[in-house]
Amino acid sequence: MKIRGVPVLALGEALCLLVVRRLWTGSWSLHDLLRRGQGREALTAPEKRLAEGADGALRRLRVSCLWRAIVVTEMLRRRGIGARIQISTRCSAPSDAHAVVRVGDVVLRDEDLTGFAVFR
Repeated sequence: MKIRGVPVLALGEALCLLVVRRLWTGSWSLHDLLRRGQGREALTAPEKRLAEGADGALRRLRVSCLWRAIVVTEMLRRRGIGARIQISTRCSAPSDAHAVVRVGDVVLRDEDLTGFAVFR
């Protein structure tokens, strides 16, 4: 069964990862997710749909961009994709930061990052 083209099990995986990471952070670190992951540098169409669907579902639940990026990066890495988190900050307002998922040289969602400087 699918919701907006994304398997229900994948959405369940995203929600479970979010809950586990928010409650228990002993086995992972954000630093690991910022580094380039081991694996493929390209997404297949179903993998891209999965990642965008999970991100969209978490966005509708008003989950912050950093937590969405953490969950989606982990989901992709579990599938053998070298995803990582990219954190950027707005040059005109350094306190305005944004996190996105990057696979190879491509940002997962087509987001307008004009005026942002890549922090990591």
